Amino acid sequence: MVKMAQKLGEILKFNAQEIQELSRAAYLCKADLLTKMVYEFPSLEGIMGGIYARVSGEKQKVATAIAEHYKPRTNDDGLPSTKLAACLSVIDKLYNIIGFLGLGLIPSGSEDPFTIRRQVQGIVRILIQYQLEINIQELFDICYQELKGRLTVEEEELLDTFASIVKERFEVLMREEGVPRDLISAVKRVNFYSPAEVYLRLRKLMRIYDTKEFYMACKIVERTANIIKGEYFGEIGPDATLFQLPEEKKLWEVYSINKDRIQKEVDRRNYDDVLILYART
Repeated sequence: MVKMAQKLGEILKFNAQEIQELSRAAYLCKADLLTKMVYEFPSLEGIMGGIYARVSGEKQKVATAIAEHYKPRTNDDGLPSTKLAACLSVIDKLYNIIGFLGLGLIPSGSEDPFTIRRQVQGIVRILIQYQLEINIQELFDICYQELKGRLTVEEEELLDTFASIVKERFEVLMREEGVPRDLISAVKRVNFYSPAEVYLRLRKLMRIYDTKEFYMACKIVERTANIIKGEYFGEIGPDATLFQLPEEKKLWEVYSINKDRIQKEVDRRNYDDVLILYART
């Protein structure tokens, strides 16, 4: 888990101290499982680890991460209170999930004895809450590289199964928040690389979903799609010197004026503002 912590910290662009603290927490987080206290009272796992860490002189951040890394234990449980603890929780759950799936222990129907779905949902909740920018492939690679010699399922099949469960749990969470199914489907169809980024797009879409500008933007896309139906232009762009009609020239002028503004807002992830600007031009 220490190597996983280092890789996660690098992907999330943690500084050297943050990576060291996350790695230290990962190194110590299971030590309390060897104590008689946790042997007698299993429900204290993690909690006692945090206490032992504090008594032993570990940093408060590290102790808190150890104490909270099992959170959320259930779908209704609270999330870890710090970013460090949240990252340690992701690592711990990821190790379990890829390990079980990699041995062919895939949840089926209502059967999920190893709580794989619940742990995936916990990861998705954490990624969204803390806006941790990491995609599904990166999550998978962090763990797979550590376990691949001990797994029986092929890498591609394992990744597909993992990604499918992540998408399913994301949709469950969004439906619980009251998000309409058609909006969830819309953002999932564009791409589903990073749950945190998909959630951001979804919230932006909900902000303007019922506005006149959204309707206008949809009509523009619909008309454009109907005009070029069945055509593929590859990397070929328009040649403005060939325009003859005033309407063509005016359309090109409007496009040229606004394309950089629109792209700038896309890069800033102001997707709602992009749609409004697109509709009004």
